[in-house]
Amino acid sequence: LMSPSHAKKKTRRYRYYVSRPPDDGVGAANDVWRVPAIEIERAVFEALAEFLGNQVRVVNELSLDGIAPGELKSLLPAASSLAKRLLWRNDADDAGADVGWVRRVEIGSTDLFIQIDRDALLQFLSGRNPTPESEPTSVEIAAPIGFRRRGVETKVLVTDGGGQQRRPDPTLIALVAQAHRWAEELRSGRANTVKELAERHGADKGDVSRTVALGFLAPDIVAAILDGRQPVELT
Repeated sequence: LMSPSHAKKKTRRYRYYVSRPPDDGVGAANDVWRVPAIEIERAVFEALAEFLGNQVRVVNELSLDGIAPGELKSLLPAASSLAKRLLWRNDADDAGADVGWVRRVEIGSTDLFIQIDRDALLQFLSGRNPTPESEPTSVEIAAPIGFRRRGVETKVLVTDGGGQQRRPDPTLIALVAQAHRWAEELRSGRANTVKELAERHGADKGDVSRTVALGFLAPDIVAAILDGRQPVELT
């Protein structure tokens, strides 16, 4: 399990979650993980999006098989829309207002457990509770996760259960697309040098040089990026 912590550097406050050391004290220094809070929160939002975007899971785990067809017809698109907001947000903080129905999150070494206030979620999706009061109000969903060290940084990945990342990175995809556009300008002669390309787009020459290189990635690497199968080290 992990506990919240923070550090300060000048006027900035950095939030972290820190794992507990082993009870026996063996290998404590190597086994303690300090993960940026934004990484944990992103993993939670991704797991929630995976759940909300799966209509079968939503019906089964929220016990919706007994509600009126008309109510179900409005709930499922609302769940799908919420899943997209969580998945394609620009920053983890952007999704905070959408998850007030999350009661508790537990993080293990291989799984993420999220306890949901069922009635609060249904109210959020529909504006009212469409189920009988006798129904259970709390459900728990689980998602396999993996921890990966990248230099001094720790990444948290929602995985397919076999340790493989399973969500495309929209920022990385956008960067590769930009690289292909700039590389095409160089190939076509619309820009003759990286310096000229940078001036044309009002960008830093060093940034353009690093980005353009992504326009020459092998097709199988590009396909992996589009499918969300890229290694965590690829940023």
